[in-house]
Amino acid sequence: MKKRPPAISPAAIRERIRRYDQEIANFDAQSAAAKLKRDALADFLESVVKPTDNTNGKHTNGATGEGPTAAVYRVLREQPGLTPSQIVAKISGTVRTGAKNREKSLYQTVLNLKNQQKIKATPEGGLEIANKN
Repeated sequence: MKKRPPAISPAAIRERIRRYDQEIANFDAQSAAAKLKRDALADFLESVVKPTDNTNGKHTNGATGEGPTAAVYRVLREQPGLTPSQIVAKISGTVRTGAKNREKSLYQTVLNLKNQQKIKATPEGGLEIANKN
């Protein structure tokens, strides 16, 4: 059997490879330039947007008071027997928290304290601080 000549000459294939190498080099140069621009913008953004308080960038929703656990204890010391919804209503505006949904976070704090047996249910359905005997 007679060997067929290739449909594309080796010289044409080498030329295509050379062009693709040139395109890759151009893309690498464009990529490097884009990375420099991106880094410059990131540095600019960091210099413009800095937290002005000690919340590590968290949203405090304007509250500057105590944390959720301390607030729950304070309210239950002042008024034992409150229901979870009454506790959350009393402390919602003053508690310092980074949560997006403040009320949900406060309900979870109450539930966590109850599950840890640090607060307990009263016979009337409210909550009180558990005695440590």
